Amino acid sequence: MSNHHHDEGMSDAGTVATSPEAPKEKRKLPPWVPGVAVFLAILLIAGIAGSFLTRTGGPTETPTPTTTVVPVEGPLVLPDTVGEYALKPGGEPEATAGEDGVEIANGTYAKGGRDYFIALVLRPAANPGEVLRQINASGIREQAGGTCGRTADDRDACVVMRADVAVVAVGLRGQTIEELVGEAQQVADTL
Repeated sequence: MSNHHHDEGMSDAGTVATSPEAPKEKRKLPPWVPGVAVFLAILLIAGIAGSFLTRTGGPTETPTPTTTVVPVEGPLVLPDTVGEYALKPGGEPEATAGEDGVEIANGTYAKGGRDYFIALVLRPAANPGEVLRQINASGIREQAGGTCGRTADDRDACVVMRADVAVVAVGLRGQTIEELVGEAQQVADTL
């Protein structure tokens, strides 16, 4: 008998619930769901590690002049529409805070039934390059009014900042960097 338990099989009293129908039949998921789940898991893990490093005096970039940043106040909630794109059901369009205090909201935007980009919103964030490193992006560069890179699953991702909030757009249809920055800016403009 295994000593580990899954939270979803535990009752409020902390005991493992058993059921005669276990194991359950697997539901078939759309092919993009596992990739998005892995991407979001990597983002969350890297965010926790990055937050820890920045709070403990870990590696940092060259200091930049300090400016007064007025934080974005209120809850982080992804808009139902961004330009011609509609937020699909699922994801976490309302931010949830992790143990490290970083709030994260995410969702997929579609047009005409086709997924176009994933939006991730993180607060607090101070450095768009660090946000991209947290999702294991490479080739990070400032471009087209944002900071962009290439994800481990070979997709372009761009970050724009609004005060202490990072908005990431990850392309799903081969958009240009300029289009991704525009999509991220449209999301940021709603915050």
